[in-house]
This record gives sequence, C-alpha cells and structure tokens, in this order.
Amino acid sequence: MEDFITTKENIPTKVIPKTLQQIHKPNTTTATPRTTQPRAVTSTKQSQNIQKKSTEKDQPKRKQTNHPVAPHHKKPKHMYLQVLQANLQHKKGAMDTLSINIKGSSDTIITMTEPYHTKSGKIKRLNKKTQIFQPNVENPRTAISIPTNLEQHTTLIEDLTDRDTTTIQISNGRENIMIAAIYMDQSKQIDEEKIKKITSKARKNNSTLIITTDSNAHHELWGNKTTDTRGTA
Repeated sequence: MEDFITTKENIPTKVIPKTLQQIHKPNTTTATPRTTQPRAVTSTKQSQNIQKKSTEKDQPKRKQTNHPVAPHHKKPKHMYLQVLQANLQHKKGAMDTLSINIKGSSDTIITMTEPYHTKSGKIKRLNKKTQIFQPNVENPRTAISIPTNLEQHTTLIEDLTDRDTTTIQISNGRENIMIAAIYMDQSKQIDEEKIKKITSKARKNNSTLIITTDSNAHHELWGNKTTDTRGTA
C-alpha cells in the first residue's frame, strides 16, 4: 500500500522518495490569484528622459575647469616636411621619374640642380599638385618644387636667387623654414659670400635653414674615377 501525506488543504499527495524530492519538489501551496491592475503606459520620450536622469544621477560630477578649449583651426607649432635633393642632368626622363615617385605626397619638397627645361628656357612643374619656384632667367640650373598646399605659405627670396641658386622661405605663422638649392660650377670658385648671405638672412628671419647643393666634388670614395680638390675639402 502506497503512503500518502496530507497538505494544508487536506489534499492527499503521493510520497516521493527523498532522492526524487531533491530533484522534483512538488508545489504543495495553493497559488493565490493576482488582481489585475491597469498598466501604466509610458511614452518613448518619457522613458528616455527617465533613463537619462537615472544615468546622470549615477555618474559622478565632473570638476569644472577654466582651461580654454583649443579651436580646430589652430595652427600646428612645428612643420614636418621632407626635403629631397636631385641632380637631374637636364634629362626629361629623370624629371618624369621624379614626378612618379612623389605623386600623392603632400609634404615633399624637391630641390633640383640641372633640371630639365623646355625650349622657352623655363622649368615645368612635376605634376598638377606641385609648384615650381625658379630664378627668373633662361636655362636656370636650380629650382625648388613644393606641394601646392604650401604655395600660399612660400615666398621666393629674390635677392638670394640667381641662375645657380634658388632660395625660398616657408612660414606657417609660427615657424619659418628657409631652403636654398645651390649649383656649384666646377669651373668656378665656390661662392662663399653667397652662403654667408643666405645664413645671415636665415638668422635675421629666425628661420630654420636647409641648404642642398650639387658641389661637383669628386672622390673615389663615392664612385668617381678621380679625386679633385673639392672632394678632399
């Protein structure tokens, strides 16, 4: 005969072994009916406001500072430029190769010696995104190519520019950079006075100075067949 127990409601219930009682616990209580209450309807906007208030309440208050916010148009303190020097030996192919190598660069400046020039005696720009600064003479032996985004910040220093020298200054309002490209004719003495003038001008303008040159200095150390006086200087 099976055993039975009696609940509070005097309803007989079959006894389940302890091992099964641990897994299946019968619900011996009577569920009380719940009274239905009208459900509050909250709009999406109200729920967002409530969530926003609770979030702001949970977060710690930030200390107010009087430090001014830097504007997005603030100019950088330093200019970062890449300056390359190239002797093109008046070759159009060398100019074309150089144009391909710098395509897409927005910070590369090329100082050129013996550049290729057209029949009119002028030097064409390397591509549409570059601009050429050159002496106002026929068949110049120096020129400087800059990206067009620097054109408005660049000035040709005419009193330090001639057929064998091109000197420019780039300024962003905070910093000045002076760049000089010099070709030194092998048949002439080095013009030390010109270099002194460029150095003095840079010091006066508080400019960082970069001088690139084709000095025609020959030495066996860098592949020349002979060594000359300039190569040992």
